[in-house]
Amino acid sequence: AAIFWYALQSAARERGWSGGAWDYWQWFHAAFTAVTLAIAVVLTVYSLYVYLRDFGVLSRKGQAAP
Repeated sequence: AAIFWYALQSAARERGWSGGAWDYWQWFHAAFTAVTLAIAVVLTVYSLYVYLRDFGVLSRKGQAAP
């Protein structure tokens, strides 16, 4: 998404794109990218939590696995 955004911004600057549709597209693309990245961070943190919950016992010394 970031590579596409950079290429699109470069083309828009060179060709002088402007107007309501372009402004809406910029807003939509930025919002979509921000939401997608936020979801990715949440899922990554949740995955880390599940991993540590299930396998964290293995790294603790002196405790038997359940």
